[in-house]
Amino acid sequence: ALRCAECHNASEGLIRLEALGGKLRPEWMESLLGGDLPYKPRPWLPARMPAFPAQAEGLAAGLAALHGLPPQSADEPPIDPSMAATGAKLISAAGGFSCVACHAVGPHSGALVVESPGINLAYSGERLLPSFFQRWIMNPLALDPATKMPVYFDEEGRSQLFEIFDGDGRKQIDAMWQYVRQGERMPAPPLP
Repeated sequence: ALRCAECHNASEGLIRLEALGGKLRPEWMESLLGGDLPYKPRPWLPARMPAFPAQAEGLAAGLAALHGLPPQSADEPPIDPSMAATGAKLISAAGGFSCVACHAVGPHSGALVVESPGINLAYSGERLLPSFFQRWIMNPLALDPATKMPVYFDEEGRSQLFEIFDGDGRKQIDAMWQYVRQGERMPAPPLP
C-alpha cells in the first residue's frame, strides 16, 4: 500500500524489502521510517526515503519478524577499548584493510573518489545488526553480487593480515565491530 517496492525491489543500489529485517536494527528502521533520522544514510543518492510515521513501528517490527527477530535489538556487552583500537587499525590504510578508501568515518570522508561510496562507518553500529555485519564483512559478494566491496577473507575465514589475531577473520571482524559501535564518538583511524 505504501509502494515501497517501487524503489526497493526495482532500483539498483537499494536493498530488497525482504532482506531489510535481517540487516538493519529494528529501532533504527523505525527511526528511518518515521522520518526521525537526523542524517541521510546514502547522501549520494538523489532519491529521498519518504517518512511513514504512523506505520514506522509496525513496519520495523514486521520486517524483523520476517527473519525471526524480535522488534528490539538485543543488548550488547560494553565496548572493549583494546578491541576497538585494533578495529580502528583494521579499518585504516595504516596496516589494515583500507576501508577508509571508500567509507567516511564520522567527519573524515573516504580517501578516494569512487562511483559507489560506502556508508559512513560512524553510523554502522547503530544501523546494522551485529550478525549482518559479521556476514557482510566476511563475504560481501555472497550477500550482494553487485557490490563494489572486495572480499578480504578466504574460504577458511582468514585474512592476509596475519599479524593481527593470526589472520582470524572472526576476531578481526569483531574488533572492527567494536570500533564502529562507538558511533560518532569513534576516533579517526590511524593514518598511513
